[in-house]
Amino acid sequence: MIAILKNHLLRRLVHGLLFACLYSISTSLFADSLLSQKEVLISVLKPPSPVSTLQGELLVYELHIVNNTDKTLQLGLIEIMDEANKPITSYSGTKLQQNSFAYENNKRLEDKNRILKKGMGAFVTIWLSQPMFTHVPKSLNHDIWFVEYSTEKGESTTYPIEYTLSVLDEKPVVLGNPLKGTQWVASAALSPTSYHRLTILPIEGKFYLAQRYAIDWMQICADGKSVHGDLHKNENWNGFGDEIYAVADGIVSKVHDNVKENIPPTLPVPQLPLNDIGGNHVIIQIQQNGKTYYVLNAHMQPGSIRVKEGSQVKKGQVIGLLGNTGNSSAPHLHLHVCDANDPLKCEGVPFVLEKANLIGNVDEIVADYGIWTPIKPLPKKNTKQLVPLDNQVFYFSNQPPNKCP
Repeated sequence: MIAILKNHLLRRLVHGLLFACLYSISTSLFADSLLSQKEVLISVLKPPSPVSTLQGELLVYELHIVNNTDKTLQLGLIEIMDEANKPITSYSGTKLQQNSFAYENNKRLEDKNRILKKGMGAFVTIWLSQPMFTHVPKSLNHDIWFVEYSTEKGESTTYPIEYTLSVLDEKPVVLGNPLKGTQWVASAALSPTSYHRLTILPIEGKFYLAQRYAIDWMQICADGKSVHGDLHKNENWNGFGDEIYAVADGIVSKVHDNVKENIPPTLPVPQLPLNDIGGNHVIIQIQQNGKTYYVLNAHMQPGSIRVKEGSQVKKGQVIGLLGNTGNSSAPHLHLHVCDANDPLKCEGVPFVLEKANLIGNVDEIVADYGIWTPIKPLPKKNTKQLVPLDNQVFYFSNQPPNKCP
């Protein structure tokens, strides 16, 4: 125990000095004392649970940090370790800036220095990819480093705080295919910088990330384009009007209709009320792994919804048609799974596709204009149950896109 404590203290000292070098801090006082979790509040929106990718197991979560002291603190370094304190990764400098944001009074700040005055907070979006056949941690230890500046004395003090997080031992939700056909791009799907992943919303005094694992399903042609002809006409876009299928047996828990179609490639103006963000949508309550989940199918065509609240649905049953309503700039199906019966006031949970084939990848050029690079095929189709990642391309059935030249 003594050796472990000494090594831990040495590691703290080394990283404190490294932190000082990284930020060009002229430090006249180095404090190895911890901030308490009453002074700096640390939490997560939802503890992570592992999901499978082609590269191995993935853990994603968001650290929520709130300064509850009278000190002005700069967030500078986050070290993440497994339960045995073996280092996994760290966030500092550009990596920290690109995967975090600060806020004040629930408004996001553009300041990149992550300087937090009393009452201000920050979110850090964490992405931990564990290679295949390696150990998935049961818990994650964090050393989070702050610097307090004294402008009067020209001094700065480095403070660490420790935070431990348990990894959930939960299986991902397994879904059937929501559409038919092939060359469906998982646009804005899970990635470190996907706008879905970063859409942390304050709703009724609490923060939520419903879209943590969300996907915008958009269909492309062999040339990488979703639309041919006048892009301002929804009917020229692949997928527009396609049938949407229930991805599991369940009960329809919410239906929202009568939101008008948008004209691509622009978002509706003025800004929509919160209940219209998902456009015309259906939420299906399902049971898996002894738990209740809610599957959102959003942006459907007005008047196309074929189910009613309270009705039972079977996997593969048609529930509506793919459209371009709500907070949408082009025809697509927005799909995510949550822990509550609301499009946004809930926490997104991981899911995998039961039978979809991963056939390749594309690079986004301008998704709002329906432009990607041509598909880069995988050496062979992958049929494992994987969480869809950003810009992966999937085959659902042997039905080619019907609007390709």
